[in-house]
Amino acid sequence: MDRQDDARKHALKYVRKKGPAAWRVQLCNRNAHRKGQRVDWVGFDNCIRNEVLRPAPAPVQVQRKRRAQIMAERGA
Repeated sequence: MDRQDDARKHALKYVRKKGPAAWRVQLCNRNAHRKGQRVDWVGFDNCIRNEVLRPAPAPVQVQRKRRAQIMAERGA
């Protein structure tokens, strides 16, 4: 538990000082909370400092056709 406490202090100090992007904090929070109610602070600390991480690409918006468009394409 001492290692987790040290990692928590280390990670929170880094977040306060460097102010990483919101997407990075959210990504690392999601990864750190995968073990139920407990937070894996060592994993969060490693994640928040990882310079290789990039934001996820925006989801592709699929344009749905309306019934009238579909019927017109069929020639009905």
